[in-house]
Amino acid sequence: IFFEDINLGADGGIYAEMIKNRSFEFYMPLMGWTVNQNKMNEGSVMVLNRQEENIANPRFVCITKKEKTDSLSICNEGFRGMGIKKGLRYDFSVLCRQQTPGVKLHLQLLNASNDVIGSADLSPAATGNKWKKEAISFNATDTAWKGKFRISFEGSGVIDLDMISLFPSDTWKKRPGGMRSDMIQLLAAMQPGFIRFPGG
Repeated sequence: IFFEDINLGADGGIYAEMIKNRSFEFYMPLMGWTVNQNKMNEGSVMVLNRQEENIANPRFVCITKKEKTDSLSICNEGFRGMGIKKGLRYDFSVLCRQQTPGVKLHLQLLNASNDVIGSADLSPAATGNKWKKEAISFNATDTAWKGKFRISFEGSGVIDLDMISLFPSDTWKKRPGGMRSDMIQLLAAMQPGFIRFPGG
């Protein structure tokens, strides 16, 4: 059998990661993301570049929420939408950095009508200049063929985010951060004698 990463063969295909452009490294840093706010504050969402500090993963997003009463959120479209299954557990993780506590994250799975079909709240710790991985899991309350994922910010302050990730719990052999079970099962059932992963 022959595999090539075209037409969402890898990201959005056999790889179970649901967030598109999770580390803001696409040639358009906010590709896959939309920013929503009730009051336009310049610089509320900025993609910054660490350059030589982290050559492998230079970019991250800096969220600045000035007023507690303002609404601010970022929403990810997934890979042509997210397939969400009712009752399934979803595992969220993110690298965070904030000088002082003050920003809370509301995590929401949305259907095509923007109805919330799964949610959790996350209050990242204050870490100064150090990055810390935060994680939480929650279940979907309904099924959606073309869903989305939204992060809303509560409170006020500045928080940096990187490697935003959302995985379904039903990966191949239940491996965290693994492959999609349905697609890999189809490949395994073929019992191939040889698999070619081309370069290029």
